[in-house]
Amino acid sequence: MSKYETYTPTELLRELSLAFGPSGCEGNVADIIREFVAPYADEVTSDRLGTVIAVYRRSEDCARSADPDEEPATNEGKPEIDKLMFAAHMDEVGFMIKSIDGDGYLKIAALSGRDPKTLAGRNVTVGDETKQYKGYFGVKPAHLGGSGNFDALYIDIGAKNKEEAEKMVAPGDFGTYRSDFVRFGPDGAYLKGKAIDDRLGCTVLCMLLKKLREENVKLPYDVYFCFTVREEIGSSGAQTAANKIQPDIGIVIEATAVDATKGDKYGSVAKQGAGGCISFMDRSTIYDREVYDFVLETAKKHGIPAQPKCYVSGGNDAGYIHKAGIGAKCAAISAPTQYIHTASNVVKESDMIAVLDLAYAVMMEMK
Repeated sequence: MSKYETYTPTELLRELSLAFGPSGCEGNVADIIREFVAPYADEVTSDRLGTVIAVYRRSEDCARSADPDEEPATNEGKPEIDKLMFAAHMDEVGFMIKSIDGDGYLKIAALSGRDPKTLAGRNVTVGDETKQYKGYFGVKPAHLGGSGNFDALYIDIGAKNKEEAEKMVAPGDFGTYRSDFVRFGPDGAYLKGKAIDDRLGCTVLCMLLKKLREENVKLPYDVYFCFTVREEIGSSGAQTAANKIQPDIGIVIEATAVDATKGDKYGSVAKQGAGGCISFMDRSTIYDREVYDFVLETAKKHGIPAQPKCYVSGGNDAGYIHKAGIGAKCAAISAPTQYIHTASNVVKESDMIAVLDLAYAVMMEMK
C-alpha cells in the first residue's frame, strides 16, 4: 500500500512542492510520482532523460478498430483520438553551481528565467538527489556597488573556505529555493509554495490516473501520463517522450503566470478563482482550434469554471509535443498562478480542482 493512497490533491501538491527537483535533477520528484501511480497504471517506465510515463491502456471491449480504411468512430465535434498524451513537467526553476571561490562561496548559473532582484537573501537548497545542504543567496550590498544581476549573486553554505565547500558540493551540482507550503487567506482558499509550476500539473495527472482506475473507466484509446524533465531549460523531456509516443492529441497541464498588480498596460491575463486557463497561442505553439473549442465547450457543458488565457507569452511542453512524429494537435489547460518563478507561487485551490475536473471531463467526452 502506497503512503499516498489517501492523499487529497492538496496534500499531494504539498509533498511534490517541497521536493528538491531543479531542471536536470528531478529524481526525488520522480520517486514520489512513481510510487503514487504504480497501483493505478498498466505500465510505468522512465526514459533515458528521466521522464516518467504511466500508461492507462484502452479496454479491448470498447477499443476502436485499428484498420486505417475504417471510418473513424468519432462523434461530430469531437477530436479523433487513438493515443492521448497528458504532460506536466517535474522540474522547477533552479540554479547550477559553476564555481567555488576561495572563501567557499558558490557562483551560480540560472536554470530558466527569473528576476535576480527577487533572490538576494532567499533560502536555498543545494546539492543533488542524494545530498542536500541549506544555503542563502548573498549579493554585494548596493553600498559597495552591488547590482541586480547573476554575476553579483552567490550562495553562502556556511563554508569557511573553498576546501570545506568542496567537501559538500561541486561544480555541476544544483540548487533551488527552500520554501514552506502554506494555506492562507481568510477562508484558506489560497496555497503558497515553491514549484507549483508545475508540480500542480503533476498532481493533476496523478489524480486523473487514480480516478480512472478507481472508477474502472473503459476507454477506446490509450492515455499516456507523462511527467517530463527539463521543461524550464527547453522541454527536451517532452520532445523525447512525444517522439516515442507519437500521440494524436497532447494536453499540457500547467501553472500559468497572472499578475494582480499588472496595472493598465496589458490588461488581464486571467483571473484567479475563474477556473483553468485555455491557451489559444503562446510563443512556441498555436494551439489546434478544434481542440481549443472542444475543451471550452466541454467546460461549458459540464459547468466547470474555465477561461481563455488572454495574453500571449512564454511557452511550455506543447511547443515540442505538437511537432512530434507526423504532428499532434495540442491544448494547454493551466491554473492561474501568482508569482511564478519565485520561491512563493500562489494558486487558488479551487482553480486546481477545476483544472482536474476539466481534464477528466475532456477524456470522458472523447469517448
